[in-house]
Amino acid sequence: MKKNLSLILFIIGVLIIGVPQFRIFLNELRTVSNLQSYSEVVEVYPEQDLNFYTETLEQINIEPQSPATQQITEVPVYNDPFIVDVAPVEYEGTNKIFPEGIMGSIYIPKIGEQLPIYNGATTHHLALGAATVAGTSLPVGGQSTHAVISAHRGYAGANYFRNIDLLVPGDKILITILKKTVTYEVTGNQVVEADDSSSLGIEKEQDLLTLLTCHPYMINDKRLLVHAKRVPTSTMAPLYAPGTIQREVIAEEVEIPTYITEEGPVQETEHEIKVISNVRSIVAITFKFNNEAILAPVKRSLVMNRVIVLVSLIAFFLALIMLIRNICHIYRK
Repeated sequence: MKKNLSLILFIIGVLIIGVPQFRIFLNELRTVSNLQSYSEVVEVYPEQDLNFYTETLEQINIEPQSPATQQITEVPVYNDPFIVDVAPVEYEGTNKIFPEGIMGSIYIPKIGEQLPIYNGATTHHLALGAATVAGTSLPVGGQSTHAVISAHRGYAGANYFRNIDLLVPGDKILITILKKTVTYEVTGNQVVEADDSSSLGIEKEQDLLTLLTCHPYMINDKRLLVHAKRVPTSTMAPLYAPGTIQREVIAEEVEIPTYITEEGPVQETEHEIKVISNVRSIVAITFKFNNEAILAPVKRSLVMNRVIVLVSLIAFFLALIMLIRNICHIYRK
């Protein structure tokens, strides 16, 4: 009986230690799944339509907006997304192609984060990833624009913008909206009061981006801003690159089986490619600490997470098997 009680207490201890780390890993997988869903939706639209939608978003940044979403000002009309839940702006003709409100993705190589960008920093959207801040430019680039993207500094087992304080001038940030990718280079950061939007204004002929999150970590009464400016886009690839390129590579490398049906031979290309793509994505996320671009502190955190998850799973199942065997042994007596 004492042995069983010890095993139960051990299992509880393993769960207390392992579950928070397992949630972090599951959140990374969920993010990959959301990005893949977005990519699959974007892929089915004709190039001409995607160009039209992209131009529509760019035009929104140029044209004067209504007072509620004024864009061309020195200081934007701004509501702190972590205090005020502002409904997302409905952009005519474009929302129908944003699955679940996802406009695109943000990739920050140095901290190993690739997140979906949602339209509007609502409470729900911020729980799922990064989001655009109402009253600022859309993150599609262009002269005289200043996009602001916000995310929690850690949320319910997800890192999100947890490590953006590690970014230094020269670090890159890649924004992808539909199939257009723009690159920004970090110029600096600052800590401000929650209601201070003085540094979020548009500068004439400049293409700017600011990342917004809470500060200090776990206290959250101030805001950390990471500023960046537009630079030419390089060939730097994201951790997870959903879309046509990945699917073409898989199609070239894998022999897709053909099945004979009453209607004739059928090749399950889409199904097989999707399965292989999902497996590769899981492997890439699991071992993303091998990415040379990621900073050492972030790598250590990722390695520690993976080790704790693995050890916890092994310990949990071994203890559970021993407990079940002991219980079965008692009943046999």
